[in-house]
Parts: sequence; C-alpha cells; structure tokens
Amino acid sequence: MPFPILRTPFVVFSEIISLLEPNEIVTASFCSKKVRRLLRKHHRRREPLNWRLYMIKHECWGQADIITKPHERKRKSVLTAKHISEARHESEHELIQTNEYKRGFSLELPVLYFEDWETGSEMIVDYVSDLFNLDVYGLVTDRNGIWAIDWINNRQEKMLVGIELLKNDLYDWCGDAELDYILRDKCVADYYILEDIVSENFRFNGKLGPGSQLAISSTGHWKFENFELELELVEKAHVVDDRYSDEEMTRCLDGYTIQRHDGVKATIHFGIRYFVMFVWQRSVFQKVL
Repeated sequence: MPFPILRTPFVVFSEIISLLEPNEIVTASFCSKKVRRLLRKHHRRREPLNWRLYMIKHECWGQADIITKPHERKRKSVLTAKHISEARHESEHELIQTNEYKRGFSLELPVLYFEDWETGSEMIVDYVSDLFNLDVYGLVTDRNGIWAIDWINNRQEKMLVGIELLKNDLYDWCGDAELDYILRDKCVADYYILEDIVSENFRFNGKLGPGSQLAISSTGHWKFENFELELELVEKAHVVDDRYSDEEMTRCLDGYTIQRHDGVKATIHFGIRYFVMFVWQRSVFQKVL
C-alpha cells in the first residue's frame, strides 16, 4: 500500500526526511513537482543545514556532491550530468524525456543527459542548491572548468570557499595560464588544492590570498617570486616535492624561523618530497605561548 507522503503532517514528514541520505532526497524530488515543492519547503522551514555543496566538473561529466558532516571529507554524490551521447549505453525505455534533458537513474542517484553537458552541470547544481537551500561551498574541476569559478561567485552572495584543480589526462600541455589566474584573481575565500601540471618555467610573481590553506602537487616545477613574503598571507601552506634549490630554501627558511614585520611567526617542517609551513596568527600564537 503506497504511503500518503503528500498528506503527512509536517512533523512526521520532517522525521521521515531526517532518515534519508541526500541522494535519496534528490531522487525522491523527481517523483513529482508536488514532492519537490514539499522537500524544498521543508529545508526552508528548518534551521539551515550544516552541509556543504560541491560542484564537480571533470573531463566530460558534471556532478553535485554533498558533505553532511564538515569534519569528514567524504563527499556523497547526489546528481550527475552527462552528455546525451552517453545515454546510448542505457536502455532507451529506462530514460524519461523532458524538454531539456533525458533522465535516468543509476543504483544510487539520478543521471541527467544533456546536449550541452556544461549547461547541464549548471542546472544540476542550481537544482540541488535550490532543493536544500545551500550555496556552493567548493569547486572540484580541471582547467577546462575554470569558467565555473565566476559562474558560482556571480550566482551567490557568499564567495566560493575553495577550489581543487585536478589534472586532466586528456590534455598534454601545461596549465600555466589557468594556475596563474586562480592564484592571482583571488577567486576563492579559503583553500586552494592544485594538482594540475605546470611547466618547468612556471613563475608566479603575484600575491597569494585570501585563504588559509594552499596545497601544491608534485607535478611541475613551481617558482614563487618573493616566496617568503607571499606565503605569509596564508595560515597553512603545503607544498609537495617543491624542488626549491638549496639557496632558495636557505634564504626562505633563514634558520627555520620566519617572522613578519608585525611579529607574526611561522613554524616550518619539511623533508623529502614535502614542505609544510604554518603561519600563526597573532591571537593564536599568543594563546600557544
């Protein structure tokens, strides 16, 4: 016997929703427009969720992911966008045709097929953001998806918190211009995770920040002008296999102690294939002392 969810009292309905995972809620929202409106209303009447929404755009697909517990890093995929050509791998009778896309369902989440999957990536993020009343927290993309930074920052009042730039095996050239744009344009508020390839001559001479974390992969050779002045702008810098010369490292570390003109100090730890620097903000540093 079907459960009359549309006629369920709000308190009972809220308890039912609390038992569902994010991907299950998104799947349920495709049942009908009434169910979607009910779910959307539910997430606007309750206290704001402490969830984080991520836009994933890599190679030839887009995805909306959610982290339900901020202290955990495992993202849960809730909705996927693919090019319509991928639909031929599905049975046509399993797909539902709409005006803008074809809809199918995998074992865990809905999959939408678009003629323009980049537009589809925007649509699925808008859909999930509206359903859960969430801003986009982070972007995970390759260099072909840099455009999404401005799109996200223009669609919401809160600045994009972080970006993870992935290596794309489809490209055999270095992403110097894209990396320079991300670092120079101050397009995210908190963290940068950079895994793309740069050339041996890549050089960044701007100022880093804002943000509290910078992580650089071991691919390519990174060169920062005024290195010791720029990394002081971030609270935590993590550089893997940075390949600085002994002279550069000695000049930067200056006996393992860095102190800004305003008295803020840094703690440095490095070894084979890694370099980590924590910049202590004055209030935190005083508490430690």
